[in-house]
Amino acid sequence: GATPHAITDCLCFGNPEKLHQMWEFSEATRGVADACHTITLKDNPNDPTPIIAGNVSFYNESKNGAIPPSPIVSCLGRLKDVNKTVPAHFQKSDSIILMVGERKDELGGSVYYSVFDQLGANIPKPNLEEMKNQIFALTDCIDDGLVLSCHDISDGGVASALSEMTIGNGIGCDVNIDSNLQTDKILFSETGGFVLEVSSENVGAISTTFSKYELDVFHIGNTGGIMIQLNSVLDMYVFDAKEAWTNGLREKL
Repeated sequence: GATPHAITDCLCFGNPEKLHQMWEFSEATRGVADACHTITLKDNPNDPTPIIAGNVSFYNESKNGAIPPSPIVSCLGRLKDVNKTVPAHFQKSDSIILMVGERKDELGGSVYYSVFDQLGANIPKPNLEEMKNQIFALTDCIDDGLVLSCHDISDGGVASALSEMTIGNGIGCDVNIDSNLQTDKILFSETGGFVLEVSSENVGAISTTFSKYELDVFHIGNTGGIMIQLNSVLDMYVFDAKEAWTNGLREKL
């Protein structure tokens, strides 16, 4: 439920004396600046989100070459009322599940492709103005007490977001996302967005709030049961998902 208030960054790159690596650094800093200028402070919309601290690390390379360009950003959020925080896990059965952010063919560099040792080409290209509006509309809804739980869509796509939402309280979900994309691209695209759990009586108010920001919300399913069911292709027990999420690193080691 917090809104962006300030950021800090850590910019790790290769040798700036090499033209293409200096270009990577220059483009990364421009991207961070563009985001801060577009995603402004909610209570002061004419003011960009300030960068209050950070560091730069150059010459990160070995005989095999430079590290991947790595701009790492942390955001400080401001929450007016701590009692209005929203959890990331489903809270009850028979809730409505809404999705914010249309799924796109943007799996380049994704977790899904990495499983197959593929890099892909279509990296996520965020629309910063839309991203700002998503954050502002969502926090309006949270301030109004309309949201039961919420999770961002990022690493692993909407499939990972939904699965993680089931784990905390052992509440499953039945979801079907309508799209012209292939099913794997629907579920694992890392286009940004959010998944919301809401009560049925609040769907109208939430849709109205998002429409004020010229955004759509998509009703994609319901909570309940002990299974994670996604687009009729994924059907697994919440318990199994929790085991994989909890013990995955331990089993790899």
